[in-house]
Formats: sequence, structure tokens, C-alpha cells
Amino acid sequence: MPAEPDLSLPPSVPGVERYQHTPMNLNPSALYTLIDLSDDELQNLQRVCEEECEGDALSDVLLAPQSRFVGSALRDVIEYHLTLGDATYDPVHFIVAVERDWRSRGVLLVTLDDDDCVCKPDSFRIQPSLSGIVLVNIRIGNVSWEEEKEGYAIDGQDDGGDDDDKRQDDHDDEGDDDGDDGGSSPESPSDAPPLGYYIGLYVLESIDAEALVRTLEPGARYKQSEDYVVRLQGVIPSSSDAVDHAASLHPRRCRKNRWLHKSLFLVADCNPPEEHGLVLVHLDSSGKLKTQRVPAAAYEGTQQFFCNIANGVRAWSVDHPLFAVFQYNTAPGREHGFGWNLLDSKASSRAAGDECFFYPPGTIMRKGVKPEHVQWSLEEAVRKFPWVCRTRRFDDNLARNYFVCVDNDAPAKEGVLLVRVDWDCDTSRSDAELLALDFTSTSKTLRVPAKDAFQILSDGIKGDVSTMDPEATAFFKSGEV
Repeated sequence: MPAEPDLSLPPSVPGVERYQHTPMNLNPSALYTLIDLSDDELQNLQRVCEEECEGDALSDVLLAPQSRFVGSALRDVIEYHLTLGDATYDPVHFIVAVERDWRSRGVLLVTLDDDDCVCKPDSFRIQPSLSGIVLVNIRIGNVSWEEEKEGYAIDGQDDGGDDDDKRQDDHDDEGDDDGDDGGSSPESPSDAPPLGYYIGLYVLESIDAEALVRTLEPGARYKQSEDYVVRLQGVIPSSSDAVDHAASLHPRRCRKNRWLHKSLFLVADCNPPEEHGLVLVHLDSSGKLKTQRVPAAAYEGTQQFFCNIANGVRAWSVDHPLFAVFQYNTAPGREHGFGWNLLDSKASSRAAGDECFFYPPGTIMRKGVKPEHVQWSLEEAVRKFPWVCRTRRFDDNLARNYFVCVDNDAPAKEGVLLVRVDWDCDTSRSDAELLALDFTSTSKTLRVPAKDAFQILSDGIKGDVSTMDPEATAFFKSGEV
């Protein structure tokens, strides 16, 4: 009997570090074998490995140029795989046949860089038919390596060939529960969406779920419902904690719908959602939850928060404040946002959600009310600032007592105006109530160099005024916020 292949991994693979900062790689996974399989057997294994994948045949798993390493160790495969680069194959992940009876004992999935991006390799056995689709989901960022390892790893022991199928059947059964756990599991779509993932939505039973799905779906008016990327996954009893209940359902829904985003989902836990927003939930492989409230809107919520976070172009949170900037007394024809690069020298390179400043529009849009054009001035900015805060109420880092005015045509020379408004910051009040407030007689102002405005504001709201001049110190210490 031939000796079992050496499947030990090196402690690290430094050669893979160069791929950590390159764009997402959607090339196919390479397939290798450490055992002696015939050409027909190897080609059959290739077909099985990608039978759950969508699209053209034999496109997601391909035999490596040198696919046979019979009698060699797994480390030899790793050394060779690094020579392939990233032009044709996924440079980080690959599949290896390590048992002749691969149908019952599985194949080996290998990564050369784990979720922590420290060039640490890892591997686990998996049912061959799932190997290709699992690596596709990891490549597009739908799931993490650890999540898939936890969900699909098998021990490779032969108990008659039934365990893998039984395990998958059990997973499918869990997703079909009816009753008060969220209702019947939705049908699993047969095709991948253009995004690469579907967005799971869970709602309280008192909320109009169909209307909410249409509200959240980007471009809903131009689509058929079967083409929606936002998919209702459960209706939750009002007596339940909506987030906890959804978190218990979501892994089961994901097992039935492989395209559902595994770690992110939305929960409508308050009525009406357009007022209170939704809860965006991040569920990691250990079951730990992170949450934040986001707008119940297609662009501001689905695209700006969910999709940008899912696609890695927006951080979950930022550690700096966000300030409103009102622009007036500038030359005719000046673009909206004049002075932004003076206020923040890094503005052009910041990712979505990482902005330090935003410029409110010059039109007030309210449901059921004719649009109102605003000619900004210091007085108008002070009056309408509480309402502006309401429009950005889901930005946790928004500074609700301070804003900036670009009030001249040469801010680099003449500086900008910092404004303090002492109010209770209660954005739960209606638009009409907030627009009726008037703090013009009690607001405070301070002129500062444009390039220093952000640092001065950031230090001031933290109470760090020890190095400021008396005028600035008085500006931040006057009144109670």
C-alpha cells in the first residue's frame, strides 16, 4: 500500500503577500492531485468540483499546467503554485485530491493566506461537489475562509459514503422550517445575481414587507421582482427581538441559498422604516454580532451602506467626526463644494463613508411638500442646521453642534467660519418642528484658517483646548451642549 501523502503546511508563505493589495482575482481555481488518478478520473474530478458553479462549463476549476504530484508532499504543490502568478489562476486558493476514494473522503481546499492576511496557510477537506462554489464565494468576498471551513469541513473518514450527503441534507432541512421562526424559507434562486450576492432582509410582521423590498431595491421600477437583489428571508413575530431572531435564522437561509450574503443582512425592527431606518447586521463565524442603523432607502441605505461595506469600499465605522459645510458669498458659477480640498487635503482619496465634511444641498425636499430652494447665509445655516442633522441622522459620527461656513471667495486667504449651535440634538422630531427652531441669537462663531478647521473642531469637541488661544477656548467652552 502506498504511503499516505504528506499534507503538512509550512508555517507561513511569504510569497503570497504581494497579492494582498491587488484587485479581487476572479480567475479559476487550480486542481492538483497527490495520488495516481487516470486522465479520465482527473477530468471527472474536475467536473464534479465545479458542478455547483454557474456559467460556462469547466471555467471555475481548471487543471494546473502541472497537475500531478504523485508521491510528493503538499508543500511541493505550494511551491509550484506560487510560480503560476495571478494571470490565469487564483494565486491564493487551490484544490488537491489526496485520496483515491475522493467521492466519499473529499478533496483538500488550500489557502496560502488566511482571513488575517498574515501569509499563514490553512486547509480543510470538503465534499468535492462543493469545493468549486465555496472558492468562488470566497473570491468574490461573499464569505470568509473561516466561515466556509466551519460550515463545510469534513473529516475525510469513510462511513459508507453517506455522511456528506446526510450533512448537506440536514443543512437543507434546517432552512425549510415553518411556523413562528420566520415563516417558510424562500425559494433558492438558480442563478447568481450581478452583484455576486443577494441581500437578505428580515422584517417584523407589522411591516409591509413587499413595499419595503421595493423601497430598498435599486432601480426597482425598471425590474421584475424575480430580478431583485434584495430578498425577503423571514417575517418575525412582534414579540421577538428582531435582530436576535434574524441572526438565528440567517445561517439556515444561507445554507439553502448559496448566493445570499453570509455575514451581512438587514433587519426592519421599527415601524415605519423610512423614519427609524433599518439595522445593518454583521454576523461573524463565531456568532458575534455588530450592528448599525442605516437609512431605509435604495441609494442611501442599500448602495451606500450595505453594498459598499460588502464590496470592501466602505469601512464599517470611522473614528473621526463628520461636519456640515455651508457655502455662500462665493463668486457666481462656483461649484457646489467649493473649498472642500482646503478643508481636507485628503478628500479626493477618501473612500465612501470616510468623508470629514459634506455640503448640504440648496433645496429642501420633504414628502408631501413642494421643494424649497434655500439661499444659504449664516442665518439660514443656523436656522436649518437641526433639520440638516435630521437628514444625516444615521451618520453616528456627525457633529450635531458645530458646522463650517465657506463664506468668501478666497478661503485659503480669508479663512472659514466655525459655528456653534447649542441645541438638544433631538432628530426624532419632525421636519416641520426642526425647521421652526431658531438659534440665531445664541449661536457662536470663530474664524480660523481653512486648512486648520478640521483639527480645531476635532480637538474642540473633545475638550482639548489647552493649546488654543483665548478666543477659541471661549468658543468651545461657552454654553452647555
